Amino acid sequence: ELKPNTNILSYCPYCGNKIIPGSKFCPYCGAKLPVEETTPEST
Repeated sequence: ELKPNTNILSYCPYCGNKIIPGSKFCPYCGAKLPVEETTPEST
């Protein structure tokens, strides 16, 4: 069962506010965010 990627918004792990995925810094608390690099799985 494949679930579609519905994560349009991410959350800051420090302040919990909604942020744009791929942001380098949280616009609310200014914390540096971990970069999530999505690497496609090769089969």
